[in-house]
Amino acid sequence: MVSPKQLLGTIESALLGTSPPMAAHRVELLHALRTSRTSLQSLLSYPPPKPSDRSQVQSKSVRLPDSPPISLDDQDVHIALKLSDDLHLNEVDCVRLLVSANKEWGLMGREPLEILRLAAGLWYTERRDLITSLHLLLRAVVLDQGLQDDILVDIQKYLEDLISSGLRQRLISLIKELNREEPSGLGGPQCESYVLDSRGSLVERQAVVSRERLILGHCLVLSILVVRTCPKDIKDIFSVLKDSASEVSESNATVKHQITFCLLFALVIAFVSDGLSTVPDKASVLSSNTSFRHEFHELVMTTGNDPHVEGFVGGIRLAWVVHLMLIQDGVPARETISSGSSNELGYLSQCLEAIFSNNVFQFLLDKVLRTASFQVYDMQFELNEIEARREQYPSTISFLNLINALIAEERDLSDRGRRFIGIFRFIYDHVFGPFPQRAYADPCEKWQLVGACLKHFHMVLSMYDIKDEDYEGVVDQSRLSATKESSPLQTQLPVLELLKDFMSGKTAFRNIMSILLPGVNSVIAERSSQLYGQLLENAVQLSLEIIILVLDKDLLLSDYWRPLYQVTLSIF
Repeated sequence: MVSPKQLLGTIESALLGTSPPMAAHRVELLHALRTSRTSLQSLLSYPPPKPSDRSQVQSKSVRLPDSPPISLDDQDVHIALKLSDDLHLNEVDCVRLLVSANKEWGLMGREPLEILRLAAGLWYTERRDLITSLHLLLRAVVLDQGLQDDILVDIQKYLEDLISSGLRQRLISLIKELNREEPSGLGGPQCESYVLDSRGSLVERQAVVSRERLILGHCLVLSILVVRTCPKDIKDIFSVLKDSASEVSESNATVKHQITFCLLFALVIAFVSDGLSTVPDKASVLSSNTSFRHEFHELVMTTGNDPHVEGFVGGIRLAWVVHLMLIQDGVPARETISSGSSNELGYLSQCLEAIFSNNVFQFLLDKVLRTASFQVYDMQFELNEIEARREQYPSTISFLNLINALIAEERDLSDRGRRFIGIFRFIYDHVFGPFPQRAYADPCEKWQLVGACLKHFHMVLSMYDIKDEDYEGVVDQSRLSATKESSPLQTQLPVLELLKDFMSGKTAFRNIMSILLPGVNSVIAERSSQLYGQLLENAVQLSLEIIILVLDKDLLLSDYWRPLYQVTLSIF
């Protein structure tokens, strides 16, 4: 049996390569899928704690499969049992996690809490690899990615078998179960709240689990385009949607909104695709079930007290109306009895009245389509979700170079870059800020990214000046900073944000200092010995020029910011 990491690597090499996979890759892929069928069928299902296994761990001698007995000390036992309690995971499996974490990181000399977080992070990485593998397989079948027909046929048959055997029900259950505040979900009150990810970064456990739920939501949507939904799936998704919508009404978290949107569009796609029924081998499943139409109509027309939930239910009513219209068009061909047809006309009338009286279209525009959470596939998503996983950044590098070239030709400087604040925040927060923590398959790309960011900052400082009316705004923003608030995006100026960063020693200042820290001799050595040498030299030059520009401009603001950034001495 292949590990989740090996499975993901095999799928990526076969499906995401720049050239068609060779015969050997196809054989390797099919073998990996065959041996991983059980893991995907019972997705994220792990053996629970067991009294006998707990006793074995407490005895300080554990035998893992295909390995000799392992001796544990008191700290190992404590961490293994804590992992079992926090993750609702079998105790022997927790020992395996500790062994794997030791191979991956080396645990000698680390604090128990750090070891606990590393082992938990490794477990979540394994889970993410498995979910991502499923997601890639579904994307390969649903989206036209130029793959060979014979591979697509094999993958589609494999997925159809998985879904028909209950995988979609498992996806629905996981989206619901992982949202509970218990060890098998978000974590209970006694559980450790943080884990260390594959790069050693400290991340909140709830954020990791929420991201899992989002990818599972994507898998659910894609699965509906592979195998038609049955009545039970529809009712279960509708129930989870209402629960998710009620939670969203109390939270502004982007990921929670996106999970709710996944559930919404899963039902929309299910109703529309089933109603069309244009493919002979994928005939309509729902339209032939009269009892389901009656039961679901009763469900969807039931009103609640939460207006936010009612808005999403209204969206489902709209999709339900479209479904009923589509199957009504096919009534003569299917020889449907007249009484059933009459009932469906009544359903249509009731739904349309509710849709227009509650202005469902306006809700979908304001609360779904125009929200930031819906605009998921932007450069931020490409950088953080696609390129960062592959450790290759061609799209972001090209985007930054294009933006810099366009801004360099800008002649209207009256707003001093205010209209580019969104671009500036993307570069500052998502590209330059975390660049030291990212992994890079090619070091040249790292310094290309850094050079493009520094070029942008250089242009901001050299093109735009500070005016007298900015001083009052600076003082107001300083007060906001002192009270832990942030100024609205539309009121920010890129040049002022950079000066604030440098004068308070924040992200841009620290990263630029880290670029300069190795010193002249290091730059000279790498320039002549490394492929990225000239790119590094360019980054150092831009860093020095930026510091000069900042020192030139910050004199104008230092008097206004002195109360915030200097120590006040009491005079007696």
